[in-house]
Amino acid sequence: MALENDTLEPAVPQRCQVCGAALIPSEQRAILDSESPPLCSIHAAEVMPVDGEAEAEEL
Repeated sequence: MALENDTLEPAVPQRCQVCGAALIPSEQRAILDSESPPLCSIHAAEVMPVDGEAEAEEL
């Protein structure tokens, strides 16, 4: 019994984790490439900086 090739591909998220908006293909590609949480462009831009980055900005 052979496996189908497309069953081994990672699951492509369809909706934003925050607002539930449908993700466009470029957002889906960015999520897969960066392994980030499934966020739309608006919510991805609002991601809070990591603690080290916040400290660097305060200096």
